[in-house]
Amino acid sequence: MKKTVPPEILLFVFGIIALAVIPPLVGFLVLKLYRRYKPNEQDFNRLTEGMPSKTKDGFFKILLLGWLICGGPVAYLAYLFMSADIY
Repeated sequence: MKKTVPPEILLFVFGIIALAVIPPLVGFLVLKLYRRYKPNEQDFNRLTEGMPSKTKDGFFKILLLGWLICGGPVAYLAYLFMSADIY
């Protein structure tokens, strides 16, 4: 006998992947691209020239950026589909 998985379980798994895995990856890629191609900033204060610049990004900064990029359009589309008249 062949076991089948209900579609609700598949949607739940894809939802977890979409909310927990994809946004950090997108946020990480966007920040890396920004760090690579950001405009050059001139340092006018001579006292801080010898100090290393701190560009470490925390996990939650990456996650929030990914949620803003990925989650915004998804939430908007979900709102449109939920508010549409299906009668």
